[in-house]
Amino acid sequence: MFSSMFVGATGAVAHNTMIQTIGHNLANVNTIGFKNTRTLFEDLMYENKPTGGGVSPGGAVFGAGQVGKGVRVSDIMTDYSQGSFEMGTFATDLAIGGKGFFRVVDDQGRAFYTRAGSFRFDNEGVLRDMNRFALQGVPIDPVTGLSGGGSQTIRLPMGEEERDGQIVNVYRSDPRATQNMTVITNLDSGSPDRTHDPANPFFSLGLAWDGTSQPPLAESQYSYLNGIKIYDADGTARNVSIYFDPVRSGVNNAGPGGTRYWEYVVTVDPSEDGRALADPRAGGLLMMGTLTFNAAGNVIDQTAYVLDPSATDSSDLDNWRLATLADGRPSFDAVFRASGGGTLAPQSMNLNFGLVAGDDWSDPGARASAVGSNAGSLPSMSATPQSALFTTSFASSSVTLTQNQDGYSTGYLNYLSVNTGGVLTAYYSNGQKEDLYQVSLYNFPSEYGLRREGGNLFSETPNSGAAIEGVPGEDGLGAIAQSTLEQSNVDLAMEFANLILGQRGFQANTKVITTADSIISTLNQMKR
Repeated sequence: MFSSMFVGATGAVAHNTMIQTIGHNLANVNTIGFKNTRTLFEDLMYENKPTGGGVSPGGAVFGAGQVGKGVRVSDIMTDYSQGSFEMGTFATDLAIGGKGFFRVVDDQGRAFYTRAGSFRFDNEGVLRDMNRFALQGVPIDPVTGLSGGGSQTIRLPMGEEERDGQIVNVYRSDPRATQNMTVITNLDSGSPDRTHDPANPFFSLGLAWDGTSQPPLAESQYSYLNGIKIYDADGTARNVSIYFDPVRSGVNNAGPGGTRYWEYVVTVDPSEDGRALADPRAGGLLMMGTLTFNAAGNVIDQTAYVLDPSATDSSDLDNWRLATLADGRPSFDAVFRASGGGTLAPQSMNLNFGLVAGDDWSDPGARASAVGSNAGSLPSMSATPQSALFTTSFASSSVTLTQNQDGYSTGYLNYLSVNTGGVLTAYYSNGQKEDLYQVSLYNFPSEYGLRREGGNLFSETPNSGAAIEGVPGEDGLGAIAQSTLEQSNVDLAMEFANLILGQRGFQANTKVITTADSIISTLNQMKR
């Protein structure tokens, strides 16, 4: 009788655990990333009851019945199936569509794993979960754009700035000085030659430039002006002006029929020119040269000359040497005056009209003075068009077709995004974007061996095996969705059904206990 009571007790205890597990699931029905659990039972043990049988020579009992001794909980199994997705409020609300876990690290360096992807940046730029544990990712090289090395804490790049007399941390994109300029124009083949030097028709604009006058070139002295905004090393915007004028008269040996020439000068405001020039008239004049067009109006060659800084007379063409070719394009140096006084370091810039040079100039040591009025003396770049888009000289209005440069000013963080591959990208106010980290995902040989730590966290155990790091969307790992949160995978209908079963099971087992108690009481009364 007493055994029956204890059997009922094991059933009551086991079903109480089942109800507790169901209650835990229901309590977490709205917990982000929660994985529900299920209670599994197993029979406890058995007592052999011989019924006229015997024992074999090997010791086995035969012809015997067995009486069960109850039930116990064999396991509380976690269900890792995908929960439903709901919209989040921030780009750093992340959900995993498929297998995998995020890895977060506490202040002691202990690693935990979670499916709850509600992350926020703290005041130090560290991306943390609601437990203030830091999310882990692989940094991306800003030059190569490739991720590499081990995972580390995701932290936004910060810089210090002085504001109102205080040093503050800001999320900033540092400025970049312009290194390359591309200017693609159409120069009207019918434009008149507005500036003409009979002795040096290819350099009339450069010889007419006067940095001590305002403006250095009058509007009547050129046929077309193109302005492009570039940036110095401090991120300050500067205006570069390129003046064009056709070379019509005084040209000897012009080449095959229909060959046309234009001259150009590259300039900045003389007041911003910080070069230590011996001749102030050259202030702002950075480069001058020529463009050669074939009969079809396509550019086929170019020259480019820069002034010797020590020259005392910029009108002496012997002081103008061929520019250096950098990546197949003419290069010139500019020195800008700093806003706080003094000058910035020399800034080299390459100018692209749509041509890319061969190895070098046909006459690398040539000076502008060697050209005179003879077109046949112009050095050659041995150039070819860079692409389908290049400078032309058609019988239509002069116009800039496209222009660009690779510099930018200081920028401040506007917003962030995370793509399906887990790449965290920062977008700045200066139009730049930068891939910062790739969020890592982790899998396990057996996720069922993970230990729950509370706070939506799991930790690895010997039963789970060591965490295996991977890239979202690869090797069986899920993809990442930004501004999305994975909800609990608790099925309310199923939980309520199991709750009823658990309640009935508990009631039935307590009935066993009360029935056994009643029998014991009856036996006690038989003695009276």
